[in-house]
Amino acid sequence: MNFPYVSYKTHFENFGCSFYVLQHELPPSLNTEEKELLQEGGLPDEGLPFFYFDLHLNHLRDIFIEDCLLPLGTCLQPDSNYYIYLGKDHKIYTIDEHGRKQFVNSNLRALMSSLLCYSLWLNDIEDIVEQLGSYEVSNEDIFELYYELRSIDPAAVKGENLWSDLMITNLLLQIQD
Repeated sequence: MNFPYVSYKTHFENFGCSFYVLQHELPPSLNTEEKELLQEGGLPDEGLPFFYFDLHLNHLRDIFIEDCLLPLGTCLQPDSNYYIYLGKDHKIYTIDEHGRKQFVNSNLRALMSSLLCYSLWLNDIEDIVEQLGSYEVSNEDIFELYYELRSIDPAAVKGENLWSDLMITNLLLQIQD
């Protein structure tokens, strides 16, 4: 497997994130790659765009999601009932408190790579703001993110998926300005 563990962990640690890893309580249905990713890399306690990862959440709450293999955390805020999870089909989804499900990524590696990509993209934008004092995110910036995410996981930017929705929201904000 080709995953940049060092740059992934170093990047998020620079922002003060801790990592949730699983060592002993790995669900038996995880595949080899998922086990390695959760043992070696883990998930930052605060991810982007609005995830709060906690791989021990199923021990803290009664969570029942029909097609869930492993709850990965919550969305919007740590105490919400809006979850991100690894499905039994080994894809990543969110499900809100009304049961609306949304596709996020094709697998755990793609999620972790997408989180790093998005965070690096935001970091680049913040660096420009620091240098110039202000900066409006352009359509070109958003298309750059789109192409990066598409290279990681083409399915993640098709249709009404989380990453597509995020970019459409950013484009609409540009049009309204």
